[in-house]
Amino acid sequence: MDDLRDTIGHNLVRLRKSRNLTQDQLASKLNYSDKAISKWEHATSLPSIENLYEICQFYDVTLDDLTKPNLKLYEGRERRKGNEANQIIITCLSVLLVFLIATTAFVGLYLFYKTFEWQIFVWALPISSIVLLVFNGVWGKTKWVYPITTLLIWSLLSSVFVQFLDQNLWMIFILGIPGELIVIFWSRLTSSSKKH
Repeated sequence: MDDLRDTIGHNLVRLRKSRNLTQDQLASKLNYSDKAISKWEHATSLPSIENLYEICQFYDVTLDDLTKPNLKLYEGRERRKGNEANQIIITCLSVLLVFLIATTAFVGLYLFYKTFEWQIFVWALPISSIVLLVFNGVWGKTKWVYPITTLLIWSLLSSVFVQFLDQNLWMIFILGIPGELIVIFWSRLTSSSKKH
């Protein structure tokens, strides 16, 4: 147990110094006392599992990384960059799948029914926005929620307008104004609650 405590303490010191932080600065960032940080780093006590989880999140390392004697300081960043690249690729593939389905439907309708339903591509935009919102929620990228929601609102209204071009539906865009205001105030509300 002492070896594990010493390893964690040593790794905590290395991680803190790699970020050029003092114990006091780290304590304020993690909302702990500098005495607690000092005890963890000097291996006089072990952080609780909740504390270890928060520390791992802060330094972008796994608990397994933190307990290894030879912690590689940039391993977490490299893993995160690889994960972010994979997340972007998966998200793009999902959006492209929406457009592949739209293209398949467009070609199928033309070949079998001789109809030229180009509006299918317009409807692919709000559907793509929904896909983006889902993946954004899965990946936890909260900064993109509001722009994607705005895209969803306006692309959905545009799709309805384009679908019924023969009718005078331009007023449908007025619905977007309160929707956009809701998004703006919602973003302000959540960003101000994160600051407190």
